[in-house]
Amino acid sequence: MATVEKMPIAERLKLAKKRRAMQLKNLDKFEKQLNKDKDRKSKRSTSSEAVGVAHRKTNQLRFVDSILLLDAAVKNDLVEGKVLVCCVSTSV
Repeated sequence: MATVEKMPIAERLKLAKKRRAMQLKNLDKFEKQLNKDKDRKSKRSTSSEAVGVAHRKTNQLRFVDSILLLDAAVKNDLVEGKVLVCCVSTSV
């Protein structure tokens, strides 16, 4: 970076344009690869659906009751808070 500061303005601009062109080229390459991967996945899913295999993601995030109670308190949700207090006191 120190060498860039010592460069004349014209060279700085030239270097900046060159770096920006490289960024755009890399972005284009990345997007092409991403689209290619998406196409592969969609082809796999359509072929597996034709066979009758269903791939479902069941990634559910569950929080501890005390965290849910804190969230209800922050939102000032009295109904949810009462339900959680009843559930927490019953399970303890």
